[in-house]
Amino acid sequence: MKKLLLLCFMSLFFSLAHGQSKDKEQYVDYAISKSELLRFAFPDSWKPQTGSHPYEVQYLSPKGQAVIGIFVFKRVDLSESTTPQSILDRQIEEMKSKMTKIVLVEKMKPIQLATKSLDGGKTLTSALYTGEYRGAKFYYYFTLAEFDSSKDAFAIFVQASSLSEWENYREVFEQIPALTRVVKQ
Repeated sequence: MKKLLLLCFMSLFFSLAHGQSKDKEQYVDYAISKSELLRFAFPDSWKPQTGSHPYEVQYLSPKGQAVIGIFVFKRVDLSESTTPQSILDRQIEEMKSKMTKIVLVEKMKPIQLATKSLDGGKTLTSALYTGEYRGAKFYYYFTLAEFDSSKDAFAIFVQASSLSEWENYREVFEQIPALTRVVKQ
């Protein structure tokens, strides 16, 4: 009986401890058409970046050690020869032009995510680089998100953290594009 009580107590303790450490989500909607939105999910502790920046959406980690910028592209605004992959490549080249000592850490590889939700699946294509900017070393994680349920738009995530903080933020950098979805208005 004591073992059973101890087991129940430990189970309750670990589930409560796990629940307290998990960050809640906040949602940001971005209109891509009259009938559709892209919904982004950020950790509740992250804050929107105010002020001037080139992104449609930008968020900072609580201590400013990581940043996520999101470009949203509507296909109607692009020429027929422009592809999501070509825009991702251009975005990477643009960022690389501002860095020194650039090293490709992980090659691009498309990952098809099938979801059971109403928004269908998506394809995520990511690449990870290290580089220096103004004397500091950073990881740069680029992700292209293409949505099966909407061919009207796609998103490119440009995410960065210092080398020392990378392991603390990698999961967040992978989850935000994976949790992004198309929502009908």
